[in-house]
Amino acid sequence: MPSQPHPATIIHIGAFDLASYGDQIFPLVAAHELARRLGEVEVLPFGPLGSPAGAGSVTSWSLGPWSPERAAALARRASLVLCGGGEIVHGDATIYGHFYRIDPRDAARLGVDRWYIEVLGAAEASCPVVWHSPGIPLDLDGADAARVRAAVAVRALATVRDEPSRRRLEAAGVDRAVDVVPDSAFLLPRVLPADSLARRRAQLRAAGHYPADGPVVVVQGNGTMRGLATELAQALRELVPDARVTTASVSPCHDDGLFAEELSRALGQRSWSVPDDAPLESIAAAIAGADCFLGVSLHGAITARAYGRPHVTLDPFGQAKLRGLAELLDTRDARAADPAAAVRRVQSILAVGASIAPDNNGLEARIDAHFDRIAELAAQRAGATAIEPMTWADTATPLHLTLRRPPRRVDPSVETTPAGLRRPDLAPTFDELSAAVERALAENRARAPEATSDHDELVRLRGEATDLRGAIAHLEGQLRHDTELEATVASLRDQLGKTEQERDRLASAVESARSSRIFRMTRHPSALRDADSAEDSVP
Repeated sequence: MPSQPHPATIIHIGAFDLASYGDQIFPLVAAHELARRLGEVEVLPFGPLGSPAGAGSVTSWSLGPWSPERAAALARRASLVLCGGGEIVHGDATIYGHFYRIDPRDAARLGVDRWYIEVLGAAEASCPVVWHSPGIPLDLDGADAARVRAAVAVRALATVRDEPSRRRLEAAGVDRAVDVVPDSAFLLPRVLPADSLARRRAQLRAAGHYPADGPVVVVQGNGTMRGLATELAQALRELVPDARVTTASVSPCHDDGLFAEELSRALGQRSWSVPDDAPLESIAAAIAGADCFLGVSLHGAITARAYGRPHVTLDPFGQAKLRGLAELLDTRDARAADPAAAVRRVQSILAVGASIAPDNNGLEARIDAHFDRIAELAAQRAGATAIEPMTWADTATPLHLTLRRPPRRVDPSVETTPAGLRRPDLAPTFDELSAAVERALAENRARAPEATSDHDELVRLRGEATDLRGAIAHLEGQLRHDTELEATVASLRDQLGKTEQERDRLASAVESARSSRIFRMTRHPSALRDADSAEDSVP
């Protein structure tokens, strides 16, 4: 079938199927900005897994496992491929297993890291690929540095979101120019205007999820920070006792909800909470209406800045992305490593008022120039190549049937659909769906020996776990014995110390007595008698 004329088609690759507020912002802004520049355009958001069927909001198409053939198929369907942003340049695919709640082996099979580094691989020669301001969270080692060097060398356009990321590329040996373009989430108010978020806040207030008056401090943390919840709650009570503390799970994939629960318990007073499954727009509304945002989320801080609200980043782990944001905005004093210092900064902000009226014009101009270049590249290819429309068969929709366990829900979901954004909206025919299910079942049958091996491995690991539990119980008993022994030794040492003090006191008394005149005289009685006789003979 010959190719039909079709508008510019942008395949946008990222972690848009992840339960992460920040990642889901990118396609909203990209579709809005490219539609402004290109008019008729289709931006198709693709994630490694895509959104499972029946989800409240199907946010992205499915990439499926990376392969040269799959990459080439996408290249034929796109005027341009946009990759990013987000903290996606990792050399190890298995780390995504935790975020998606899938087996790490499935994450490795999907080649998640390859979709973000190699992207189209050899097919990139026929379809331009843009690295859309991703973050480089860690130094790149030898093998991953080589992969990144090879990928960036052929990229049509490569940008990163901050200076620490650019420096890491330089250290990895990337010798082409890589521009720093601020995170596109700074343009979020163009997609979600402030007045629409005000209406959303009114809905949150009516439902009891947001305070009716201020000062409002929206607080966010992730699961790794639960140990800081008590200290943070104490600082909030003591330093900003009038603040209406409102928690928001900006990134459920990082277990923000667990931190929110811990903080709410530790506060010991009324607090508010935006529900974990609230739409993305509710998270944005909560932050945009706050007197201050306090948290570890990069996109929570960016949202606050974009809507003219102050932010304080609580950064106990010294994350490069938060350091990069502070450098970009010149807000180093708004970043603190410990809860008390962070809340003291919040206290000073509330004392002078929340509105900071930031000048974001320079940031927006840099992002606009970046989108201008993307639009030019897409228009050139769209004018020279006929693109076939994306169909249901072009997305790995049944992928979830082949996973060892289903992925987590994609919350917060997105309700807004800017012009140009096309999410999966195609229904398969009965025959297409039947064939897809049969292929998925065949894959599972083919993996039956692997499943048997997995079962044997599980039995072995359970045996090891039983042995380890026994060893732990033994060690705990030994530890209790050692603790009791240490207590006994400490008691004996205390008694010995007291005995030595008494000995020293007695020794001092004896020494004092020996040095006295009476002791010297009574020490030699014969000498005393001789002295008495001599005195008696004196005339």
